[in-house]
Amino acid sequence: PGRHSKEQTIALLSLSLERWEKIAKEKGLKPQAIPPRPKGMWQGEGVAARAGGSAGAGAALILQVNSRDLPRADGKYAGPPEYRKAWNQNWLDFTAQDLAGFLPKNGARTEVPAALFGRLARASLVDNVRGQVGEWPEKAVRKAVLTTEPVLMQGDVQTIRFEGEFRAEDSSRSYDGKLLGRAVYDLKKNAFTLFELVAVGVRTGGTGSANFRTVGEGSSALGVSFILEGQYRN
Repeated sequence: PGRHSKEQTIALLSLSLERWEKIAKEKGLKPQAIPPRPKGMWQGEGVAARAGGSAGAGAALILQVNSRDLPRADGKYAGPPEYRKAWNQNWLDFTAQDLAGFLPKNGARTEVPAALFGRLARASLVDNVRGQVGEWPEKAVRKAVLTTEPVLMQGDVQTIRFEGEFRAEDSSRSYDGKLLGRAVYDLKKNAFTLFELVAVGVRTGGTGSANFRTVGEGSSALGVSFILEGQYRN
C-alpha cells in the first residue's frame, strides 16, 4: 500500500484492463466461473491460515503489524509528497509456547526469549512502508531485547508492560529504535485480550526499487505497531 497515488493506481488498472481485453479478443478467450475456495484455506475471514509464522491454523496468537513513516522534528516527511501517507501491513502468528514467552515469569520483570523477539523484530522492524523488504539477517542485528513486566493483577486478568530496543545494520540500511507497549492476558482463557506494542526508531538507507527510498532522502522516523488481529475491528 502507498507505493502509488490513487490517480496512478487507477491509471495503471485502466491500462491493464484495456490491454487484457485486447489480448482476450485476439485469442478468443471467454470468461470462466471462479472456482470455489477450498475448505480450510482461511482461518478466519481475511486472515490467512499461515499468517507469517509457523503456527498456521493452530496459532495461539496472531499479531497484525502496521508500519508507516513518522514526521521529522521539523514536521516534514521523508521523500516525495505522494508517499506521505504510505503504510504497509503484515501478520505474524505464534504457537502457544511462543505466547508464553511474552508473559512475565514468577511475577517479575522478565526478558522475552531472544529467539522469539529476534524472530518478531527481524521480520517486522524493517522499512517496508512503500514496498516489500526482506527481513534482517541475524548477522545484521546489533541489539535485540524486549522485557515483559507485570503491572496489575485483577482476578484472573493480568496487565503487562513491554519495553525494549532493537538495532540492526547492514551495508545498505539501518534501523535503531525503542519499543514500548502493554497487554492484557486472561489466565482462564489462556489468551491475550489486548496487545499493543509500538516501535519507534530512525531508519537510514534503503533497498533500491524494493522499498522506493531515494539516496537524497536521508534518515527519517519509522513507526511499527503490533496489535491483536481484529482488535479494533468494529
